Amino acid sequence: MAASRQSQLPTLAAVGRSLTENLGLKIFAIVAAVILFSLVHGAGDAERSVMVDVVALLPPPEAHKLLLTTLPDQVRVTLRGRRTLVQTLGHGSLAPIQLDLRDPSKHFVILDADQLDLPAGVRVVQIAPANVPLEWAERVERRLPIVVPLVGHARDGLEVPTPVRVQPTFVDVIGPRAEVSELTEVQTQPIDMSPFGAGTQELRQPLVAPAEHARYASAAPVRVVVDVTPAVARRTLRHVSVSAVGGGARVELRPARVDVELEGDPGALDVLDEDAVLPTVDLTDVPATPNAALRPVTLTALPAGVRVSALTPAQVLVTPMR
Repeated sequence: MAASRQSQLPTLAAVGRSLTENLGLKIFAIVAAVILFSLVHGAGDAERSVMVDVVALLPPPEAHKLLLTTLPDQVRVTLRGRRTLVQTLGHGSLAPIQLDLRDPSKHFVILDADQLDLPAGVRVVQIAPANVPLEWAERVERRLPIVVPLVGHARDGLEVPTPVRVQPTFVDVIGPRAEVSELTEVQTQPIDMSPFGAGTQELRQPLVAPAEHARYASAAPVRVVVDVTPAVARRTLRHVSVSAVGGGARVELRPARVDVELEGDPGALDVLDEDAVLPTVDLTDVPATPNAALRPVTLTALPAGVRVSALTPAQVLVTPMR
């Protein structure tokens, strides 16, 4: 066995010498082979698809035309050319394709490969889509009122006087005549009243999107002011007798009955006794004369939270009786 090991030693030494002899030449040969491989394979053609942005030039406002077609934001461009060049091209490395749509008589537009600034040796195989059909409509502009829809209910004992205040009160809508002519108003996003307590609420509300192809001249949120106030109930008493107070003369009142309109706290109005409502005419300072005169009707001693909103008629004719 010792002889066998001695016989292997020259062989291992020979292998080591073969690996280290002319080491510089061997390394140079390996590097040259890698470079040659890269040149051979890099010189071949390759094909690649990239996404290219699309921008459009639209007709001026004085043309009164509106494009209804939804243009693609990007198109797929298939390129072919030298592998080393094609591999460097991607989204963002090519300038956008510009569509000239300033002439509204066009019914379609072709996406031209000549608009692409490509390096020498790279060509366009395909653009998808290659063309886009165009649909036009008459462009109109209308000024419409802004309406604020309210949803939910105010808290108990509170109410929201309507309509609420909005600024601006109108907005210009731009779009195709067939769509814009059907609009009568513009709405904001609805406002839920249930969270608000008493006081003035100021909000910024966005407008609801108009018709499909229409837009607002100004799409900024509008200012909405909502006044949340204590609830007010109303109650009308018909043909309530009028009494004369003060003075000693006997008089005739015409008319002798009036309608009383009350407003105030809903609870107080609900329990109000009609018999306690006493319209009167004060004769204290009426001069002693046989002539008739108009005197105002008053109403006093109402419960807390209740007030007079109207008396019909507000005056009666007082005629002394002989």
